[in-house]
Amino acid sequence: MIKIYNSSEIDKSEILSRSGQNDLEKAEKTVREIISDVRARGDVAVKEYTLRFDGCDISDMRVTEKEIDEAFVNVGDYFIDTLKAAAANISEYHLKQKREGFTIKRPDGTVLGQRILPVLRAGVYVPGGTAAYPSTVLMDVIPAVVAGVKEIVMVTPPDKNGRIKDEILAAARIAAELGARKLILMTDIVGLLRDKDDENTLIPVVNVSDVPKLKRDGIISGGMIPKIDCCVEAVRRGVERAHIIDGRTPHSILVELFTDEGIGTMFY
Repeated sequence: MIKIYNSSEIDKSEILSRSGQNDLEKAEKTVREIISDVRARGDVAVKEYTLRFDGCDISDMRVTEKEIDEAFVNVGDYFIDTLKAAAANISEYHLKQKREGFTIKRPDGTVLGQRILPVLRAGVYVPGGTAAYPSTVLMDVIPAVVAGVKEIVMVTPPDKNGRIKDEILAAARIAAELGARKLILMTDIVGLLRDKDDENTLIPVVNVSDVPKLKRDGIISGGMIPKIDCCVEAVRRGVERAHIIDGRTPHSILVELFTDEGIGTMFY
């Protein structure tokens, strides 16, 4: 809780001389403990802290395409057009900042040069809760897209009903359409199976052009249809890869994002 001072009751020099060092040390200690816990327990810890700090008990940490589609409708055409105009301006600005490498070839065959490469992955935090900051989505994600970052993961606090504000979701899609690389759907199955009753028949990789045949053959059926349709749509919109992974697996998102091991089924 923010402490309120009445200027008529307290000397201003007392306010200005206050040191926040103790508060800062306490905050840093708490944050270090949370980070350590999340590193140790992964998604389970994240969900527990979401319940503790945001008052929301979530089962799936990723929003669905349906939620994003609904957000697009809810915010209206004018807001979408405004986001697109802002995205174009931000992209133009950061393209001017982008640095290029160079190569120098000497007569004796020596080659000198400099390569400028983006980081492989970037995490983006967008404040939520009492207000929506779609501008933060654009200004954080677009520079990473322009730089060529292959994997960008955006996180934002949900409300107490587990929903993300429409303005943030709409901005996320606008930014993603500039260069999204990966979509991950967390489910309660290991991935796409040739035999739905045998987890050993997991299909690890699927070309989206093969999806119609897999549907005709009955391999893709029932509840898998909307999940896979979502993956196909994402790839057709320019996302390089879409994944269906098992949310029951400990640290499933971390394994998929930050290791070469990979789990579930990948669509490309």
